[in-house]
Amino acid sequence: ELKKIEDGVLGYAWSVEDNRDCMIQIDSRLSRDVSRDKFIETVCHEMVHVWQMATNRTKETWRKTGEYKQLWKCKDGKYRNYGKTAYERQPWETEAYAMEGPLAELFKKYEKK
Repeated sequence: ELKKIEDGVLGYAWSVEDNRDCMIQIDSRLSRDVSRDKFIETVCHEMVHVWQMATNRTKETWRKTGEYKQLWKCKDGKYRNYGKTAYERQPWETEAYAMEGPLAELFKKYEKK
């Protein structure tokens, strides 16, 4: 889904009903106002989050109070909450940022064929 979203946020990924049914939302201004390359990179970043959800690397929980938590599956197999960790140090974000560039380059390579 392309939609104008809050400033400073390029995209979102979330599970809809379970971790096999996911949605991504990308700021519509990216392809028009920023660059096509940044748009592709952002789609790749959000697709990493979809992959993380689909493979149970992350898990989302909602409490009856409306409280949301995203949990990360650690090497010991236990899920931990990194919600109080700085955004750039959250494990799901460090992994997505590390993978977005190489995935975008692969996309552009195969797009030309």
